[in-house]
Amino acid sequence: MTIGETLTSARQAAGLSLDQVADRTRIRRTVVAAIEHDDFSHCGGDFYARGHLRTIARTVGADAEALIRQYDDEIASVESAPRPPSEVVDLDAAVGRSRRGLNWSNVLVASLVVVVGYAGFSVLRPGGDGGDTAPTGNAAPAAVSDVPSPGATPTPTGAAPSATPSRKPPVVAANPEAGVRVVVAATEGQCWLRATGAGGKRLFEGIVAKGSSRQFTDTEVVSLLVGDAGAVSLTVNGKQIGAPGARGEIARAQFTPEDP
Repeated sequence: MTIGETLTSARQAAGLSLDQVADRTRIRRTVVAAIEHDDFSHCGGDFYARGHLRTIARTVGADAEALIRQYDDEIASVESAPRPPSEVVDLDAAVGRSRRGLNWSNVLVASLVVVVGYAGFSVLRPGGDGGDTAPTGNAAPAAVSDVPSPGATPTPTGAAPSATPSRKPPVVAANPEAGVRVVVAATEGQCWLRATGAGGKRLFEGIVAKGSSRQFTDTEVVSLLVGDAGAVSLTVNGKQIGAPGARGEIARAQFTPEDP
């Protein structure tokens, strides 16, 4: 039997439809259907085809390792550097949680904008701390501290106050260590990895060798696409969360400053 025939037979024996397999594996239905017809052109290469085969086989109760050996013997070409797949396993399914709640990254950014905007208004408004206009003769002089600042020349008693009041430093928004920091360590083997920041900014794409690690930071979000989820261990904002999946599985993850 071909690989596709084996998967089809196992799926039917398990009483599952194509839609159910697609929902459980997070692989698009058209890709699952193509694999059952021995069409692996939508997988993005041999590396990802093996990952899809392993995931689908485990879902329908087929022998995943036997199917991968058959794929290597009959179909696989000389594997080049992996490229992004058309479908990947969603990390949310692996860790059993959803991220459909409030987007705290947007809340943080909006809060900072409000603080900075209020500070700018306070500095630039007429009569504010940052105004350049000297006080009029009828205006009461600003209160002066009894203790002069280091290096300052005391004003003699009875002397007229300076025409130009001392400026207070502009109020600025606090700059906490807001952001997200993710460390990816290849603990079990080398792994292909892509990391992006806010707006899809490319932070890294390539192979992380076994025993080495990569660190990524961004003010809003760090997104990962991991070629071998079980080969790496993740540390998010100083807390180790371990591997995002099993060996051979493809996973993606997205972390914000509030994670994990």
